[in-house]
Amino acid sequence: MPTDNIHASAVLLGDRGVVISGPSGSGKTTLALALLDRFNSRGIFSRLVCDDQILVRTVDGRVICNTPEPIAGLIEVFGLGPRQIGHEARMIADLLVQLVPYQQAERFPEPAHGVLAGCQISRLQLAAGSAASATQAVAAWLAASPFG
Repeated sequence: MPTDNIHASAVLLGDRGVVISGPSGSGKTTLALALLDRFNSRGIFSRLVCDDQILVRTVDGRVICNTPEPIAGLIEVFGLGPRQIGHEARMIADLLVQLVPYQQAERFPEPAHGVLAGCQISRLQLAAGSAASATQAVAAWLAASPFG
């Protein structure tokens, strides 16, 4: 299976993998950090898989995300640069979060799918630059506290 290097971030929340995509400056890293903080503060295992780049491939109909070795365990803190953080080397992706301009984000979307590494995966299109509301939407999708 071919491996693609995509511009995105990935986090493991409990046993679910979330890929966060969007253009530069859309808030991918900010959302990743907000999700890690929310889940860790509730005692739910959560780890960064990778920030800014993900190696993705499809195996048996599942999307596998791996950390590129040169950036393993690094996350960019805006204004400070890369910082070390606990991480996992790989995950299976369950959800694709696409950060889009506010006008393109739907308030009450129907269930949707996106394509990642040639495989269909559940997708949420959320407003870029709005980590608080995006964190709530991801938690609700995962049926995490207080939603599940």
